[in-house]
Amino acid sequence: QKSKKFLLKRGVDENKDQSYFLYRLNQEILPYILFPLGKFKKNQTRKLAKKYGLKNYKKTESQEICFIRDDNYRKFLVQHIEDTIKPGKFINKEGKILGEHQGIPFYTIGQRKGLGVSLSKRMYVIKINSHQNVIILGDDKDLYKDKLLVKDLNFISGDTLSDSIKTEVKIRYNSKKSPAIISLYGEDRVLINFEKPQRAITPGQSVVFYQGDLVIGGGIIQ
Repeated sequence: QKSKKFLLKRGVDENKDQSYFLYRLNQEILPYILFPLGKFKKNQTRKLAKKYGLKNYKKTESQEICFIRDDNYRKFLVQHIEDTIKPGKFINKEGKILGEHQGIPFYTIGQRKGLGVSLSKRMYVIKINSHQNVIILGDDKDLYKDKLLVKDLNFISGDTLSDSIKTEVKIRYNSKKSPAIISLYGEDRVLINFEKPQRAITPGQSVVFYQGDLVIGGGIIQ
């Protein structure tokens, strides 16, 4: 590149691309990294593994968090952060108590199943108030937002954002990229305005910016 900058691009296999997790890389780290499988599809990688005698070439894929035994993430959380897990209340948007939750770490924005409370209609987690230890439930339509704020930014080029830019954004690993405009918001945050409202934007999750196959950077949803 004329700019002498190192770039990060998405892998060829869109279904297995891991660039969402790599957006915090920078110009100090990238010169020392190689991604030899980035140009291969998963089936091609398996064929190579078989060719070179690797025993795990036909290993079953994990669909959940790979380091949690039996996919029991609640048990994992209890083992590691039991002191922070405290029961609290489910409430609706008007503040009416709907039931009791088992602890904020067990729930996420957009969740409907596994709430453990009997309701008169289908309801979803639309907001989590950790300071008051309450979880707000609402309708599916309440989950859609067309903007969000981002903190803890990292731009892979090392440059800072000076003007608004058109880009594509992923708000979670398995979501599709969505067209948006990113603008400065104060000194250390950006505001993202989406062309179309996004479902279940979740504070604390990573949001990653793309231009085509190029990973621009990302940050944490505030």
